[in-house]
Amino acid sequence: MSDDLSARERELIAAVRAAPDDDAPRLVLADFYAERGDPRGELIPIACAHARAEDAAQREQLRQGLASVLERYDHGPSLHGPISRFVDLAINVRGLVEEVTLSLTQLAVAGGRLFEMAPIREMRLQGAAETDAYTRAQLLAALAAEPGLALVRRLDLSDDDFGARAIGELLASPHLSSLRELRFGDRDSTVELAELVAAAAPARLESLMCFGWHHATLGDAGARALAASERLHNLRELQLINMRIGDAGAEALAGSESYGATLEVLDLGDGRESRNVIGPRGARALGNARQLERLHTLRLRANPLFDEGLAGLSEGRGLPRLATLHVDSCGIGDQGVIALARAPRLASLTRLELSRNRGIGARGVRELVYAPRVAHLEQLDLNSTQPELEGVQAITSSPHLASLKKLSLYGCELGYAAGDALCQWPGLEQLALLAVGFNSFSPHAVKHLKQTLGQRVIIDD
Repeated sequence: MSDDLSARERELIAAVRAAPDDDAPRLVLADFYAERGDPRGELIPIACAHARAEDAAQREQLRQGLASVLERYDHGPSLHGPISRFVDLAINVRGLVEEVTLSLTQLAVAGGRLFEMAPIREMRLQGAAETDAYTRAQLLAALAAEPGLALVRRLDLSDDDFGARAIGELLASPHLSSLRELRFGDRDSTVELAELVAAAAPARLESLMCFGWHHATLGDAGARALAASERLHNLRELQLINMRIGDAGAEALAGSESYGATLEVLDLGDGRESRNVIGPRGARALGNARQLERLHTLRLRANPLFDEGLAGLSEGRGLPRLATLHVDSCGIGDQGVIALARAPRLASLTRLELSRNRGIGARGVRELVYAPRVAHLEQLDLNSTQPELEGVQAITSSPHLASLKKLSLYGCELGYAAGDALCQWPGLEQLALLAVGFNSFSPHAVKHLKQTLGQRVIIDD
């Protein structure tokens, strides 16, 4: 299969690859395309200008110009060039393909030519099931040897079962100097994978994501391996979703000295078949993780924290910058919310996700919204809890919710009186979003909320 590139085009694309953030080589390439009637000659200058524009009116004008070019060529392969024949999906950035999705079979066909055809910065590989373990390892070893890999910032292997051997070949590449993000999927998320990453992660890696479902077995041993790694000192985001991690793993992650000064997002939640099982002990360790001084987002969805766990997390003296806390579906009741309401931790929170904790009722909601430390809260999610009328009235009468912009009470079994209370709330118009679907409000309340908030309300007719 030919890539149809002339020597001059290869030279110009190489110049773009050498300075991927600079518009100048892209514009030279655009002139080359324009002289030959290639639509990319029209697309690249507009796309570059749009990416750099700071004035809102100018950006909108350029956006319309981009849309016109895309529509004229039906968003087709002519805007991607010959690389479109080798990949399942190509995404243009500033006029040239920078993001690709392709199977291992396609990778075998394209080989190193893939990097000659575009300044690829993000790759998503799939189709591992189409090849055997030996072939997978051979293909990823060949990819690892490609100098063109040096520009890639994100590698996504989350779709399929690639196997530790193949992943090890890839991580051994000397060309991963630009890599910032790595993603792995269900079957690959094992202790062996964690040990491979811990030993060979690219030095500039900022984001590591492992997505489990049914088969992930990374567990406490894998969490300990990652926490002890000296290679993850630049890590800003760590997602270990459905990895069968328990309290021991959470304690290890909380105590890591490797990424302690850099980690900003930690996700240990979700709740699938291979879900994490972090309880009160692990939650308390996370709450006391003083070395995680930059962590602003913590997600613990569907872990068995219960009231004791939220209390331990709330009362801990670590996580000084925590702003977003997800503890939905964690078996929490009023006592856990009350512990949070009375803890200094609440003062730093701007988003609190408490949905699907059926034990949360009016008492817990009232304590929370009447706590002076709630003053910085911008988003409160209470979907599928049981605040009842008293809890809604507490929200609408609280003197501390001036910062609140998003409120979710979806599926809380609220009736007419609760809807009326929301209608009379002085702070209603300050909301950017009110989600109150699957409740039983009166037609009058539904009409009033729609008239007041328009598209900012989600509600059943």
